[in-house]
Amino acid sequence: MKGFTSYLFVALFTFAISVFGTMIFFYQPLKVEKSENSVTFAETKVESKQNLTNNEPLRQTELKSLSPYDIESYIYNNPQSDINNVWQKLNISEKFNSLPNWEKNESFLGVCNSCEAETFQYNLDDEPGDEVLLRIADNSHESCRYLLFKHINSENDSWKLLGFIDHDFGRYQMPQHSFLLSGGKSFLVVQVQTQSGSGVAHYTDRLFAVHKEKLIELLDYPADGHQSLLAYQGNREFSGRVSDCKIENGKAQIEIEFRVNYSGWDGKTNSDFLLWNKIQKAVYTKSLNSKRKKLDSSKSDITQEEIDTIYNIDSSTDEDVLKYNFEQLKTIARKKGAANQWLREFLRYCKSSKEKRELEKIIRK
Repeated sequence: MKGFTSYLFVALFTFAISVFGTMIFFYQPLKVEKSENSVTFAETKVESKQNLTNNEPLRQTELKSLSPYDIESYIYNNPQSDINNVWQKLNISEKFNSLPNWEKNESFLGVCNSCEAETFQYNLDDEPGDEVLLRIADNSHESCRYLLFKHINSENDSWKLLGFIDHDFGRYQMPQHSFLLSGGKSFLVVQVQTQSGSGVAHYTDRLFAVHKEKLIELLDYPADGHQSLLAYQGNREFSGRVSDCKIENGKAQIEIEFRVNYSGWDGKTNSDFLLWNKIQKAVYTKSLNSKRKKLDSSKSDITQEEIDTIYNIDSSTDEDVLKYNFEQLKTIARKKGAANQWLREFLRYCKSSKEKRELEKIIRK
């Protein structure tokens, strides 16, 4: 028994020594030989960040031709790229065809950031075959360019650029287009956003026609807008649309229908109520060989001054409201109700004038 106990003690001691040695082996930090080509995960992230900040040009596919379809494909395959080479090949790299008082900025469709391109077919001249409208937009920079092409040679697939349209503001809506048929002729309308802010918005329509293989801008006019004014002034919403357009003997005649609604605020119901509305007509004439447009006062029931004042943002005073809406305000003055109460409050803030005195006289009756 004593021998067995000694034997058991020796065995347990040997086992303990072996376990202790194994633990030392497994808990000892491993030494890793690092070769010249080995890169840790953290170093890889740093290197990638450095590559992104080197501004190295992205690899691009080649532009096969100057057809609108090949340009569309080129933009699709290179959504993040420098597309100045396209404008250079089209000979428009330094040109900018926007609204008056809008200047080209350096970033306008130079380097695209997720650009999108799309083509549309429509017959805009008096000849057989459709023209092709190419729309290129960079939503991140609010830049948009329309290009109109005509196929002139089927043998070598040649295309001619008839013109282009630019705009670089689209905070709430990027430029949109539509086709208008009037007087047996087709026209292109491009709507662009021109103002935005707290309680205000303004959109302008640009009307184009194709004449002698050129894209010609006929007119720009207020298309849609609204402005929330001070409580005593109410709110104003307005719109404009082409009701008729025709071209004869090298001259265009365009009729625009303008609409404006004025509304007040009912604090009890927390809702708007209509004060009055107006529908007005403006007729413009324009030579296709000139950039100048003229309002034909003999055919219009609105002046250019009223268009610029009422169908605009931050351009009308309380006195303008009295001046251009005097007949509507007289109707309100003769009736009782919420509109009459609004008018009484409105007149309190107006400067003394002939219109104000007459309206107050009607109210007192």
